[in-house]
Amino acid sequence: QRHYHTQKHLEDLLTKINQRRSSLSVKDYEKLIIVALFHDIVYNPMSSTNEDDSGDMFIDKGYPHGYTPDEDIISKNDIDEIYQAIIDTKSHKATTFISKLFCDLDMSIIGSSYADLLEWENGIYNEFKGYGNEVYKKGRLSFLRQSLASYPTNADNLNKLISWVEQNY
Repeated sequence: QRHYHTQKHLEDLLTKINQRRSSLSVKDYEKLIIVALFHDIVYNPMSSTNEDDSGDMFIDKGYPHGYTPDEDIISKNDIDEIYQAIIDTKSHKATTFISKLFCDLDMSIIGSSYADLLEWENGIYNEFKGYGNEVYKKGRLSFLRQSLASYPTNADNLNKLISWVEQNY
């Protein structure tokens, strides 16, 4: 069921995090790595709870009930910030510093070439085609238009993609 949210997407995110490593504290770098590893760990295109479920899996697997973290290594605040960054990938509206960094990385596809945007589109379509073309098209156009408003630096390519979606579904 994964066509875009694949190992390649994860590897791309990890590469981008590593490229920023020198500008991050060790702790922020590690938090971003953890967010990347968990943000799409639960992924069912037909579910609206993927991010919540992924955040819960981070808590359940990384910090099971009753576990008390070693505050010298990771604090309760760090755990909460990682969890929140995972949850924030649902809307890509950041609520913390780590969330802002990660949401920008996760949405960096928006700044890509038209060819890369079209490849992304095909992957997303294949993940969500179970909704049918009419429902998919309406939701996708809404998302792309919101993305255009939030990330206007690649307007030409995004507008071309919007036109492509309008004409092909």
